[in-house]
Amino acid sequence: MKDNFKIPKTPREQIEYLKDTKNVIFNDITEKEAEEILLKYKYINVITPYKYLFAKKDAKGNVLKDNGCHIYENKIDFNKYYQHYLDEISQYYKAYISISNFERIMNAIVCNNIATHYNLCTKESFYNFINSLKINLLSLNYSQKAKERMLNEINDFENQVDKYDSIFIFLDRISLSDLITIFRTCDIRDDLFRQLLVYNCTYGFNDFSTFDNALNIIVQIRNCVCHNNSITVLIRYYSIKNKQLRSRSDVRRYANIYKKMIA
Repeated sequence: MKDNFKIPKTPREQIEYLKDTKNVIFNDITEKEAEEILLKYKYINVITPYKYLFAKKDAKGNVLKDNGCHIYENKIDFNKYYQHYLDEISQYYKAYISISNFERIMNAIVCNNIATHYNLCTKESFYNFINSLKINLLSLNYSQKAKERMLNEINDFENQVDKYDSIFIFLDRISLSDLITIFRTCDIRDDLFRQLLVYNCTYGFNDFSTFDNALNIIVQIRNCVCHNNSITVLIRYYSIKNKQLRSRSDVRRYANIYKKMIA
């Protein structure tokens, strides 16, 4: 994390900044109305995700910069930024419903089968289940970083379960990421996948490998939509911190999964 951040600006100061640095004009929407929009929805949501659309680009469509800053040759009405924001956010309810249905069905299928397969009726059986997940994880073909993350989640199950009166309540309350870790590391993941297929709960991925590869993206989209963050930024950037753009193939993967959610 940087020691120093950008100096925060009021909505009024943001309006002046847009005029001075981004060639933004205010015809369709007045400056006063724009202030209210920025106050209500935030600059980082209304402006930041769409700057690249209006910036100067080379023949291949790559955004050009001068001293790290975008170049804006043409005047752009504030309303164009705002309409992009409204168009994007208007699709979130479809994505939210889709993800909610996916998470609900997946939790039921995974947890019901896990409970019966491992006979989770005592703490001893639960701890045996946890140990089984750890053993299975060792042989799975994931990156070391992914394995460490999943192992941390599995270890935390032991601490979390004591917060609930029932193992079944615990399983009902786990996060989507935790649920996916159980799905990936349990003994019956192939059987679970076949059941997910029956209930059309795989976003059109018909084999385990492609579905498994999509799960991390599904979680990221889920978190983005549920927190009202920008899906445009998620799809474009591999690392926001380092301003590192995704590869074109990676952009297509994220965009295609999101399109399936809002179809």
